[in-house]
Amino acid sequence: MSTRHLIWLLLRARPWLAALNIALATVIATLDLLPGVVTRALFDRLTGRANVGFGPETLIGLLLMIALARTVIKTTAVLI
Repeated sequence: MSTRHLIWLLLRARPWLAALNIALATVIATLDLLPGVVTRALFDRLTGRANVGFGPETLIGLLLMIALARTVIKTTAVLI
């Protein structure tokens, strides 16, 4: 049995579980990219070349919230 055939059988057997898996993997991949975007905005703000109107305190708070969200979502993904 080929890998492609096995994946197809798994997708046909539990389509909602496969869709949940794909959605959760997408969310996790996106959350892994967000700290870089916020860190760039923070350093742009500190150097005076900011395009966003948020202050450093807000951006640091956003980094902490993203870290918490990543922890909760990844822990939930492991427990499901």
